[in-house]
Amino acid sequence: MRKPLLCSETAITNRCRRTVFPPLRGSKTAAKLRVKARVDMAISWKLDEEGGVDPDELLGGIGLEGENGSRLEESTTFLDTFLLALAEGLVAVADGGRESVDIFDEPNSLLFDRVSDNVNIEYKGMSVLCGYDEIVRDLIDSYQCLTEYIGVSDNVPTYVELNEAIAVLSKRL
Repeated sequence: MRKPLLCSETAITNRCRRTVFPPLRGSKTAAKLRVKARVDMAISWKLDEEGGVDPDELLGGIGLEGENGSRLEESTTFLDTFLLALAEGLVAVADGGRESVDIFDEPNSLLFDRVSDNVNIEYKGMSVLCGYDEIVRDLIDSYQCLTEYIGVSDNVPTYVELNEAIAVLSKRL
């Protein structure tokens, strides 16, 4: 069994909603979350809190872990746009097929390939294979954790688009 990652000095449980987070501005430690509601798949992210967290420029690292320990990660990216590309790709291949989705402000795209109940996601030569429903659930959980932590402005276009994509994915479960 893996040790939970830490959010400041507070251990994260499987559901971040039960965790008390440190203050957003002026925090000296970076928040780390591990959202793993199912055995086969995990989405993790880490905010870059140096200078405070700005929901409009949500810089951090993100990782996806699939079956057999396969891992896809980006150490520095805008988390909201990466999550948006992930959500858009999952929506695009919901009924099968292959789709490439650009990530805003990133030179590389996410490539989705849906085969039966699984989806293979490729990025920068890395690849993860996971159950489609599992990654959708993990994405929804991970996004909820992120928005609860930072708060979401309805005026930020990325979050509006991401909320719409998450709603479409939620209806498919």
